[in-house]
Amino acid sequence: MSKFIFCNIAHMKYYRGITDDDKPANGGQYVTKTGKAYECYNFFPVNHFCYGYFQHVGEKLDLARVDKAGRNSDVLHGITVIFVANRKIVGYYENADMFRYCQNFVEPEFDKDHEYWDHWFQTREENAFLIPDEKRNFEIPTASKNGSGKGMGQANIWYADSEWAIENFLPKVEKYLDSIRGKYPIEFLTAADINKKIPPTNSSVEDLFDRADKMFNAGQYLRALQIFNYLIEEDLTPYEICNARYNIALSLEKLLLYDEAVENYKRAIQDFNRLKDEEKLNPVGLDCVWQLGRIYTVMKKIRLPIQCGKNFLMKKKTFTKNARL
Repeated sequence: MSKFIFCNIAHMKYYRGITDDDKPANGGQYVTKTGKAYECYNFFPVNHFCYGYFQHVGEKLDLARVDKAGRNSDVLHGITVIFVANRKIVGYYENADMFRYCQNFVEPEFDKDHEYWDHWFQTREENAFLIPDEKRNFEIPTASKNGSGKGMGQANIWYADSEWAIENFLPKVEKYLDSIRGKYPIEFLTAADINKKIPPTNSSVEDLFDRADKMFNAGQYLRALQIFNYLIEEDLTPYEICNARYNIALSLEKLLLYDEAVENYKRAIQDFNRLKDEEKLNPVGLDCVWQLGRIYTVMKKIRLPIQCGKNFLMKKKTFTKNARL
């Protein structure tokens, strides 16, 4: 049998951020008082992962209640995490990682009200499933009604490790998940989306750069990316190639596709280093190193931001020297 964990969270339709059409409800005093919920992005992928949160009283989770291996580990793998709101299953993670201590990373540029991404679970985006609001009909029993060990209690987490749960309830959960498995994947960008090239419409390179810039500034990052993808294969000058590559990376970063953005920033820096001295008066090289360091900081690759900082100072010194000549 799969290893299950049940977590009670605020009710939302999409869990892709708080909007006028999707506000958290029935999530306790904090949600009622502030209108916020850290679980509001539980089904929104960041760099190909979903990060699951629920409000927990205490500093850690009892991993050993899920698997004996959790006695000597701070993380368990291969867990099925079931999120519950209004006593109904709203969605679930398959093959998830479960952490003993709450994890977090900081992304200050994405959402000013959600800089801190606290999470107890994580899974690949393709392993996250969200049931449409109108089809959430599988009810989770409550201990207050059925007795101790026979449902969720006052805590927002239920380990479902009682004899009753193992013998009578979890088989029903498995049967339910089998019946809907694969039906409700979340939306995420595929490789085909990321690599798509928008064909030209009798436009010059300059016009295409301008159009992509306007789309980027309007927040249409995917559309801008797909134009830059086309541009990079055109007959561009070395500087235009560098600039297009930088904008590809920047668009990917805005789409929270950090792995792909990192690779393109690196390639843009390589392109920049091959430019002639007079072409290096443009600060695009500095921008690449700066953004690369920012992403490494978000991803908690501690040593890499320091190296990027050193590279930034070196390029800034070179840029200043060239600008004076």
